[in-house]
Amino acid sequence: MYYLAIGNPQKLATPLAERYQQVPAGLLPVVRDLSPHQPHPSREELPAAGRPYQRLNDWRWAVPEVFTFLEGAGELCLLLSNAPLDDDGVPWGHLAEHWPQASALQQLGWLSQIAKLWDPCVEQKVASSLLLPANIGVQGWQMRLFYLKADATSPTLRDLAACWRTLSPLSAPLASLVGAVEAGQVNRAADLVEALESMALLMATGRVIQTSAATDVGRRRKNNEDCFAHDPAGRYAVVCDGMGGHEGGEVASRMATESLERDLGALAGQGLTPREVRSRLAEALGKANAQLWETNQQQRRNGTGRMGTTVVACYQDGALLHVAHVGDSRIYLVNRKHCQQITVDHDLTQKEISRARTTSAAAALIPTGGTLTQALGLMPEGTLQPMVQSFILPEECLVLLCSDGLCDGDLVERSWKSTLRPLLDRDLAPAAPALIDLALRELGHDNITFVLLRYMPGAARAADSPPTIPQRPRPQTQETPATVVDAAATRAAPARAIPAARPTPPTGRNLWLPIATVAGVVAVAAGAYLLLPQPSVRREAPTSTTENSAVRPVPVPETGTSPPTLPAASVPIKTQAAAVDPAPKPAKPNLATPQLPSAANFETKVPEKIQEQTLLPPDANKSGGVEEAEGQPETKEPARKKRRARKLQERTNADGLVLPKASIGAQPEAATVADKIAPQPPILERSLIAPPVQPTRSEPPALLPPNTSSTP
Repeated sequence: MYYLAIGNPQKLATPLAERYQQVPAGLLPVVRDLSPHQPHPSREELPAAGRPYQRLNDWRWAVPEVFTFLEGAGELCLLLSNAPLDDDGVPWGHLAEHWPQASALQQLGWLSQIAKLWDPCVEQKVASSLLLPANIGVQGWQMRLFYLKADATSPTLRDLAACWRTLSPLSAPLASLVGAVEAGQVNRAADLVEALESMALLMATGRVIQTSAATDVGRRRKNNEDCFAHDPAGRYAVVCDGMGGHEGGEVASRMATESLERDLGALAGQGLTPREVRSRLAEALGKANAQLWETNQQQRRNGTGRMGTTVVACYQDGALLHVAHVGDSRIYLVNRKHCQQITVDHDLTQKEISRARTTSAAAALIPTGGTLTQALGLMPEGTLQPMVQSFILPEECLVLLCSDGLCDGDLVERSWKSTLRPLLDRDLAPAAPALIDLALRELGHDNITFVLLRYMPGAARAADSPPTIPQRPRPQTQETPATVVDAAATRAAPARAIPAARPTPPTGRNLWLPIATVAGVVAVAAGAYLLLPQPSVRREAPTSTTENSAVRPVPVPETGTSPPTLPAASVPIKTQAAAVDPAPKPAKPNLATPQLPSAANFETKVPEKIQEQTLLPPDANKSGGVEEAEGQPETKEPARKKRRARKLQERTNADGLVLPKASIGAQPEAATVADKIAPQPPILERSLIAPPVQPTRSEPPALLPPNTSSTP
């Protein structure tokens, strides 16, 4: 095991000097532990120089941690683990050294990680560590700091841009972005990160070419409380490790997995910005937590009986990998040279380290260090704090999501070279049983679950060529990043001019629009009026004098005998309507016909002389309208019918009800009242209180209710 030392390890006392030996590694003091399995000496209080390293624990993929500290000859020596050192203790090359040979996507990835560290380093007053290219080690997709340097002054984002200006060569879009930061157009680190990530999305693509997943109950558990899901195309993956017993853990992990699977599946195709994707991931975790919390409350689960689950999730979008986690399940990125855990467990051990109270070696000895500090279902709504991050992937790599049944005891770190690295050149299908067997052989104390994704970058476009991938839609509230990317793309292609926005014409020039609209409406109305025949008589609804707006019932004619019963319609309606003369040209429908009021027990007496005329003539309802009777050639008709129609018209006009005149050439009337209403279906017997519906050709004549506003 190799550590990077702060102090002079050569001044250590004899016992420590025999165990911790400095190895030649250039100018950096690298120390090798010859007895890594023996307990490490440690003190209770952490020196002040080591506290910033521990407080930046959430960014452990980029910042070393104080593993332990030694004392010799009156001088402390801090040993840093997770430093930019190879497995054989060789330091990584620094940023300025590898910059000229790096691809444009690698450069964007390194700078985006530096920008993510800016705000937390400013908070710990060590932002000057990011202004020294020789202090930043790089390898593949990743950057790491060698040391943390205390700030003598308060550096700004412009100082960071000035540092980036010294890197050579700079592509045209990147130089434009650096210039925007120097000019103050980009004054927030979050905007700078999104601008770099947006440039990466425009510059290259990538996709998951193969997936593999498996789960096993283990050697000691009776039931499997783990659950996983992934997109067949590899766009997203989820692994959950439930807790709360057989009745709780399995349910919790399944509920969370199903909820996240729906939310992650809905992200594709929405054209979201990287910042929006991270926000959606956090919302999805909060939603799953709220569902589990509510279930616990409804079932009155308390204490250890509450069900919950850990979760790790990822979403791949082009050259970007978005990850989120809660609990102690983990995500690893594996390339050909390195295996990096990109999540930090939410347990007491890591919490003590983040508080800068102890070293990593001492925190690992805490008896209850594995107790979770966060889990879905155990956090009240609004208190969950998931960690959501994004990484630019410029090279082929493996993404491993797993529960603690596979990663406990640093099993992944100890075996990645023999089990995972070969899979970059092989099929992933045999990987599932091999990883399960490894975990059963080395651990087996818990359920074992993993999802393995193999990522392949797409063809990258030259950084100084014009962009060919269309920009993603961004909300109008986005301020600087979209503008910076647009400016960078424009400067990269001077020959392509961006047309200016067309000014909005004044309001006075748009007077032709309402005029044309009115003219069109008038033309359509005139055409409809000429093509469709007009009804000669309009049936008006009676005016109601009551406050009830229901339809009034059609009164039953008062006669000496009881009203006849409607016979059952044994003949289809179309057959009944076949006796009616062919309908003339349909009339224009009256769309503004008011609905008649209704009263369940409303009774109105009708004069006996007009009771027999409550039926409209047969031709009056053809085609759903009333044809004009006047102007047609008169035929011979009995005088009795003419006099009766004239009296009926006079009486109804006097009562406020207008009835159409009898059509000339109508069919002979039925001999009895039953014959008049026989063609109507039996449904009319129950629908007398319904509003009258204009009949079509296939419908029989409808009953028209008399005027009920006044009783004669």
